Amino acid sequence: MICPNCGAQNRDDAKFCKACGTPFKPLPPGSGDSLATVAGPTSTETKSSMAIGLEAVFLSGLRKGERVAITTFPATIGRDPNSTLPLALQDQLASTRHAQIAREGSDYLLRDVGSSNGTYHNGHRVTEVRLKHEDIIEFGVGGPKIRFDFIRAEAKPSATAAGRFEDATPPPPPALLPKPLDVTISRKPAASSDVVPPAVSPDIETVIGSSAPVASAAPPPPLLPPLPPLPPPPAPFDPSTAVQESYAPPPGGMPPAPYDAPASVSPSVMPSAPPEAAGNKSRLILFIAIGVVGLLVLLFVAAVAAYLILLR
Repeated sequence: MICPNCGAQNRDDAKFCKACGTPFKPLPPGSGDSLATVAGPTSTETKSSMAIGLEAVFLSGLRKGERVAITTFPATIGRDPNSTLPLALQDQLASTRHAQIAREGSDYLLRDVGSSNGTYHNGHRVTEVRLKHEDIIEFGVGGPKIRFDFIRAEAKPSATAAGRFEDATPPPPPALLPKPLDVTISRKPAASSDVVPPAVSPDIETVIGSSAPVASAAPPPPLLPPLPPLPPPPAPFDPSTAVQESYAPPPGGMPPAPYDAPASVSPSVMPSAPPEAAGNKSRLILFIAIGVVGLLVLLFVAAVAAYLILLR
């Protein structure tokens, strides 16, 4: 039995189409067969789901296993990358522009648009075919095979069908009420406010959750003894006193008469620079003089070289 709505093949004793769910209209009594080969008219009670597009499932070729939804028509098929359903460029058996799918009402019509190797529908070469659910199209002998499935939008049942469905549905069993529980509320006498809590020693603290007493915190350690006072600062340096102490008379007494000891030394007299510092200064002056002489020699040589170059 063929469904006139979607074209799917069904069993002869089927009451509904396995593809779109359209109910089949039974024949009147005495007509022989129990079911007609055509579907009954669409009523307001039940509406079959309508196809809103096609889903292309690649069964062979380089894109085997891929699924592509087609919802815009007309749709082109070929190796052209801009096609609605592009085939792999390596599938040389298919043409660049191989076929086209157009929508006519609720039907989908596939046409061959002049391909080189032809279009095959379920093994037979065709130039135009009306697609059915799960039809297999081969683009060229040995070329890629694609199965076309209908994409359907489920329609909501009408109010009459919904009412009949609700009538046929048995009511749910009543919910079991929970068994009442016997609860006894008792009150304990409040503790007397005249009871004095036991005194707690200040040296012992009780830890919550443990019956063992814990000793109170240890007293802080004694403070360190104070530091001794700092020694007094040294006296300021006096050059006159130092010079006088360095030239103090010997313990044996005054020197003999021919020797005239200096009465005092002026504090402004300072010792001269050591001879080593004077030598370093002389060497520095010598190095500077040698450097100046060398620089003059270089300038002279450069001037001579420049003059010779100009003469050439």
